Parts: sequence; structure tokens; C-alpha cells
Amino acid sequence: TNITVKNVTAKNGSVGIHMTGVSRGIVDNCQMTSNTTGMELENCCDVSVSNCLASFNNQAGYSLIGSTTNIFSDCKALSTGQDNTN
Repeated sequence: TNITVKNVTAKNGSVGIHMTGVSRGIVDNCQMTSNTTGMELENCCDVSVSNCLASFNNQAGYSLIGSTTNIFSDCKALSTGQDNTN
């Protein structure tokens, strides 16, 4: 609850940023690059994600599993997903 992640770069991992069971969290100005999944919100609610870039992740830029009422603003997922190299 009330977790803030700001100005983080996560590279070459399984999941760049992984939150489980978080409510009212903030993720701001983060980069997730060359992970399996850039960011995963699992069973989270009311998380605000802004100004984030997920790039060159193998499966997904952003993954929401069992999560509700989250807000994404000014975020991008580029060159992400299976067989995507551009």
C-alpha cells in the first residue's frame, strides 16, 4: 500500500518492475528494457503509472493480472512482444 517507484531503470530481468497486492501505488518516470515482461501488476488496484517506457521486452511491455482501476498516462511499449525486433 502506498508504494512509490520513481526514476528506476530495470534491464535484463524476468520482470522489470513487479508489484503484487499493491493499492494506491505510484510508478513514475521508469524504464523497463530487455526483460521478459517490462512491468507486471498482479492483484493491484489504484496504481498510477506515468511517464514510463517499456522497450525491447520479449513477451509484454505491461501486464495486468487480476488488477483493477489502475491508471496509465504518457506510457509507451515499443518493440515489445514475441518476434518483435523493431
